[in-house]
This record gives sequence, structure tokens and C-alpha cells, in this order.
Amino acid sequence: MQANYFRLSGQHRILSGREIGSELRDRILFHFQHHDLDDAYCIDLTEVEFLDVSCADELIHGLLEKIRTRSGGRGTVVLAGASGLVRENITAVLKLRWREFLWENGVFRLRLHQA
Repeated sequence: MQANYFRLSGQHRILSGREIGSELRDRILFHFQHHDLDDAYCIDLTEVEFLDVSCADELIHGLLEKIRTRSGGRGTVVLAGASGLVRENITAVLKLRWREFLWENGVFRLRLHQA
């Protein structure tokens, strides 16, 4: 299985607020839409040092919902490279909004077909 891959660059080390989350979500969606692969998506967060909860909600939860809608519920999203507080805030959002996810070997794995 091949995956669409998007890496948040070093210019996005500190991510705070819904506006930034929304802008990044739209940029990532645009990137994914212009590639033919639609069964797996990987977002590399290695260079992100801080991601607040409101930004994570817009970026991660919003992204998952839009990809799920557009893909008809198919596929998997992998969030790789999240460390420390980034991981904690993503976990908080996922527990509140997504409910089921797997954190293993440094990555979050989320299946899009869940309700």
C-alpha cells in the first residue's frame, strides 16, 4: 500500500490557534487531492515542537472528517513523529472527538471508517 505523504516543514514548529489549524488542514487536503493515492495518508509532525489543543482540533480532527467524507470512509491516516506535548494534545483531541486510535512505535494510526 502506498501513502500520500505530507511533512510539516520547519516553518511550522509552533502551531497555535484554530486559524493556523484550518489553514494547514486546507493545505494538506489540497496536497492529498492532487495525488492519485487515496487509501493511506501520512502526516509527518517531526519538526513540530508545539501544537495547542485548538489547533490540533482544527487540523487533526477537521482533516480526519474531511478525508473520511471524501474517501467514502476508506483508508488509514498515520500521524508520525509527534513528540511530547504535541502527542499529548493530539491524544486529547482524539479521545474527545475520534474515540478509537492506536498509538504505537511513535505513530498514531486512525482508520477512517469508524463512526
